[in-house]
Amino acid sequence: MLDRKSRSLCGLTRRNVLAAGASLAVPLFIGSGARAATGGTLVWGKSLEMTMLDPHTALVGSAWQLQYLVYDTLVTMGDHFEIQPGIAESWEQPTPSTYVFHLREGVTFSNGRAMTAGDVAGSIGRVVDPKFGSWWACQMGSVKSVQAVDAKTVKIELNEPFTPLLPSLAASMTAILPMKELQEGTFNPSKELMGTGPFMVTAHQQNDYWTLTRNPHYWRKGYPKFDEVSIRIITDDGARLARYKAAPSTSLTSKIRTHLNCCRAPRTSKPPFSRPAICTRWRSIRCGTNRRSGISG
Repeated sequence: MLDRKSRSLCGLTRRNVLAAGASLAVPLFIGSGARAATGGTLVWGKSLEMTMLDPHTALVGSAWQLQYLVYDTLVTMGDHFEIQPGIAESWEQPTPSTYVFHLREGVTFSNGRAMTAGDVAGSIGRVVDPKFGSWWACQMGSVKSVQAVDAKTVKIELNEPFTPLLPSLAASMTAILPMKELQEGTFNPSKELMGTGPFMVTAHQQNDYWTLTRNPHYWRKGYPKFDEVSIRIITDDGARLARYKAAPSTSLTSKIRTHLNCCRAPRTSKPPFSRPAICTRWRSIRCGTNRRSGISG
């Protein structure tokens, strides 16, 4: 039985968190300097420091923003909220309460170790374990078991059918962690970030900056488009806007949208939004990595 706080979080999340993840929980590009290019550094003026590093317990968008750049999930969401492959290249549902995921080849953590089905099963199992206490467990339905069937196959069995399971697996709260290192005690997700995503953390000064560099082991060839993301924590909206005006290639977090007379273009490279002249262009870093859709160069 969930307590009142947990029920409230469950009600909030399915309608708001998943829908907002594509816009609120990621930073946005502004201006022509945001167009994708190979190499270079993106400077991001971030409004809030990340204080919840463990993706399985993070409650706020300021944490999700970075976690989406470092971690991967089994599935992702497309521009129209359709479920798309993530590190699971395919899946099937042999029964209404059983899901079988087939993992793609060549997925590697930023430390160079190949991801295994054990990492995936262990990560999802950690989220739904009542002893761990992830607030996202209530979004997973009633999970009976999570099993690594073989090196590239993971099976999730539910006690009863739960239609929102796949959308729930697209959230950063189900990020795949390096479970071998976590269990060995060489990785602590509450103090550091290490995933299979497009970037990895190379420097951090609390309340000042983060430096993310390209993950050389990232499985999606040709991505990310940037070599580095330089994140500056600038809590004052005015100071952040001034920084953007001084350096138009700097990106601002979505909260600054209210200060700019701009419209938001969909995350797509299709006409007419592929033309730079269409308003001031908004792009997310996840678009820059092509994890949701491509950006024309």
